[in-house]
Amino acid sequence: MMTDQKEQRLQGLGVSTGIAIGPASVQEAHIPKVEKYTIDPTACDDTRQHLMRAVTATRKTLLALKKKSTLLYPSLLNSGIGREITLLLDAHLHMLDDGSRLMRLMEHHITGKLMNASWATFEAIEHIASQFQAMKDPYLSARAEDVRELGMRLLRHIDATSTATSPASTHETPMPQQYPHGHILLAQDFTPADTVLLDPLHVLAIATESGGRESHTAIMARALGIPAVLGVYQLTTSIGNGDQIVLDGDNGLIITRPNAHTIKHYHSKRSQEKQQREHLATLKKRPACTTDQQHIHLLANIELPRECAHVDAHGAEGIGLVRSEFLYMNRDDLPDEEEQYHFYKDIVCSIGDRPVTIRTLDVGGEKLATSMGDMLSDKGENPALGLRAIRFALKHPHIFRVQLAAILRAFAQRAHHNSTGEKAQPYTGQCRILLPMISCAQEIIQARAIIDEVAQDLTRRHIPLPRPMPSIGIMIETPSAAVAADTLAPLCDFFSIGTNDLTMYTLAIDRGNEEVAHLYTPLHPAVLRLIHQSAQAAHKHQLSLVVCGEIAGDPFYAGLLIGLGVKELSMNPTAVPRVKQRILHTDSRQAKQLADKALKALNDTEIIQLLEKFHHPDRP
Repeated sequence: MMTDQKEQRLQGLGVSTGIAIGPASVQEAHIPKVEKYTIDPTACDDTRQHLMRAVTATRKTLLALKKKSTLLYPSLLNSGIGREITLLLDAHLHMLDDGSRLMRLMEHHITGKLMNASWATFEAIEHIASQFQAMKDPYLSARAEDVRELGMRLLRHIDATSTATSPASTHETPMPQQYPHGHILLAQDFTPADTVLLDPLHVLAIATESGGRESHTAIMARALGIPAVLGVYQLTTSIGNGDQIVLDGDNGLIITRPNAHTIKHYHSKRSQEKQQREHLATLKKRPACTTDQQHIHLLANIELPRECAHVDAHGAEGIGLVRSEFLYMNRDDLPDEEEQYHFYKDIVCSIGDRPVTIRTLDVGGEKLATSMGDMLSDKGENPALGLRAIRFALKHPHIFRVQLAAILRAFAQRAHHNSTGEKAQPYTGQCRILLPMISCAQEIIQARAIIDEVAQDLTRRHIPLPRPMPSIGIMIETPSAAVAADTLAPLCDFFSIGTNDLTMYTLAIDRGNEEVAHLYTPLHPAVLRLIHQSAQAAHKHQLSLVVCGEIAGDPFYAGLLIGLGVKELSMNPTAVPRVKQRILHTDSRQAKQLADKALKALNDTEIIQLLEKFHHPDRP
């Protein structure tokens, strides 16, 4: 309700766009206690049985959640959101399988370190979660929250199960009808299972004290179209049940005790955003052409087959980057050729005749893969500069060969699928294999030789090859590759610029290091010159060039990249509509003038001013 008190603004992270105005409903946190004590060696069996009762109860809960989500939203079962929750819950169930890494760790803590059940569980969960959290890839780093969600669920059941009796009741995910209708839900955290069971017709918005942009909670909120702000400090202690608040999902803002002027402003903004969403939806099938009719191809970055639905939903023209690392993460064994073949086939056949680019294994550095065992154990003092990406693949060709065989088989299957399968489309799209972190010509020559050998081996096995064979391209993400682009181009079919790593290596700045992260900027003149130099080399040798780093998905940079000579941008699928909208209002000749000025700028501050002027020429 409105009061005479001054309104208060709490800043968080806007992870799902939209405006909500309404009463708050603060959800009580159920934090299980973690007792820590050493058990007597003779109590190991009882402690293990205690743990196993909790594991059994947790499995039952997860299976019940799967059933609930299916019953509540049958229409979403085959959609991206339905598959998302199913895969998440399946992943949790697999972590509780006999012999899984989590189960082995927990048992080791009990029998080897004599920890009690909750302590052993907490330590094992934190060990696995911290490995994910250390990864610099935002998507993989966010998987730490998923591991901790399972840990909290398991700890609640350990808390509720005695060593001698049957499981007691636990605080578990409520059904949607248990949430108050027409409220903005506030909590310390929502699990992905909590979020997927929310009904967007009844819940105005959600806000939490924890969580990040790539967390499953954020992904679910976006998929359900629920405005969300995460990571708000002291949210649940600053706001009471029934307080009138405004949630601004665009700017990550919570406003308590809003005055009449603020409410009027946000009612108007909500109306404008509704019109904007309706407008963006109309652009889905429209090509991204500048005002002077230069077509800029907008592609999608994905990691899993289920994300192909997002490619179509947001109007991307194909897939510019499939990150294949996920196949190797969080498992003790290496994926075999058959498993990888089905993974890639699901992707390439889903996309029809549109372009698909699969990046070969990019592990090492911060991207750890337990399935590699000791092969990645030698990290050295600078793992980002060590054995990773193509360097790892060439040192361990037996792993590289298996992946390449699976990719070639999948591309060949796409040709067959499209020519004779149910979609009955002509096979006209490009199939591309992308080699990560190339720094010299010899790496390309070696990789191409292995690809040829794998193709010959498939022929000997009477397995069809894709016709034509896939294009072979390189990631330009080291300064050496950008500077030598002109000499590398004859060895390649296309370039793909990874601006995140290119910026890091060019500026010698680790953006994960809080001491220097503020110095990280892709608008540094040196980075722009390397992008421009790469684009010139690509044009000279008639190669296609795509940018797939984070700046590709930000409309603010679109004009500058076009001016630098980039004609393909690959991004998170959800970013496609807004980038397309920007391109539709961009003149490529003016963009070229912008880029020419930016390349002569002294620093990133000048370049930002140029960009601001480019976007808002009428501002003084």
